[in-house]
Amino acid sequence: MHGVKKQQGEQGVPSIRDTLTERHLKLGSELYNKLDSLVESDPDIDELGFLVLEKKSPEFILEQHKLGISFWCIPLIYSYTNKLFAAVLKSADISGTIGASATKALHSTTRCLVLINPDNHTCWNVRKILIQQGSVSMESELKLLSLVFTKHPKSGIAWSHRRWILRQIEPFRPIGTNASRKSIYQHPAFQVEMSLCEYNAGHNKNNYYAWTHRLWVFEHTSQDQHAIAAELKWIRDWNSMHVSEHSGFHYKHHVLLKILRCFGGKYKNVPNCLTDFVEKLDESNSTATGQLSENDAKLQPKHEHGKFDPIQIFETDIKDNEAMIKLYPGFESLWMHRRFLFTIYIRMNAIDREKQALVEIFMPLLRSQLDFVKHSCLNLLTHDLKNQRRHAAAFKMW
Repeated sequence: MHGVKKQQGEQGVPSIRDTLTERHLKLGSELYNKLDSLVESDPDIDELGFLVLEKKSPEFILEQHKLGISFWCIPLIYSYTNKLFAAVLKSADISGTIGASATKALHSTTRCLVLINPDNHTCWNVRKILIQQGSVSMESELKLLSLVFTKHPKSGIAWSHRRWILRQIEPFRPIGTNASRKSIYQHPAFQVEMSLCEYNAGHNKNNYYAWTHRLWVFEHTSQDQHAIAAELKWIRDWNSMHVSEHSGFHYKHHVLLKILRCFGGKYKNVPNCLTDFVEKLDESNSTATGQLSENDAKLQPKHEHGKFDPIQIFETDIKDNEAMIKLYPGFESLWMHRRFLFTIYIRMNAIDREKQALVEIFMPLLRSQLDFVKHSCLNLLTHDLKNQRRHAAAFKMW
């Protein structure tokens, strides 16, 4: 419709559109072969980038295991590779055993496509088939994913594909008991995943996908006290250097809740409590204050005073949060984290207490927080003061 019409007498001559398409596909084929050869020549490539270069410049740069691709090449490479991938996929019988030539073509084309666009479900699913039939090793696939994350750190599909691979190797393979996972924190594969998440979270603000992956990895520690204590220390240090990151504080919430679930003793069910603290103050029946019945108390695990003291942990975090709010005024993430800490802390103090005892604890705590809100806005610059007042007022109303 939009092409140039052929002139009379030139029916055998291809249109300008067809000529351009053929030329571009040929160029795309050449660029694809160059890129595939470069990736094959250096299996230790650890960083990918797209470069703004002139067409006279080299299409690809590979130095010190760093791969750069010129922007102008990307549409041509992707268009040709996508068509080649579709043709190979159509001709290959992926439901059965894939032939050697088709396997090689699928491996190369999918690798090229995910380097440019990692949100391609079909490519990752084909690579799963190649892994299952042994054509692609899990180790090389993990290295490819690490390379992809250097350019596309927020690709949820790529992170999901990584978890699919990890579920098939130690120490993440599902097992019937948690006893054999006591030393998972020292496992090299565990440390690699934690380092990968730390790198991507540090270089990409609020990388939800990296934090979700780290949480998935962390949950495999089960009840390993050493691992949980080390992770609590790490996230405290990380939060202190990234005070504006909501994702980091959200991850810390999960670490604290895991401590309560695994070592909380009588506080184990505090995060699951559906009865609001204010409603407890209005109840005259002491059983509504969160007391455990005799039968429920027998079901609670003994409190691990030697390793974790939940009350002390939350009090320490509250003090650290107060110091950071004064040191870094105007950050909403700090005030939202404070709400979480006090929600859990108040519920913990409500356990095994009568109505009068609750009032005696709650009122001084309320007054102290109102004083803190007032003093948190003193001696601040105009810009910081505006944000600090807004967040402090919201906390006060909460």
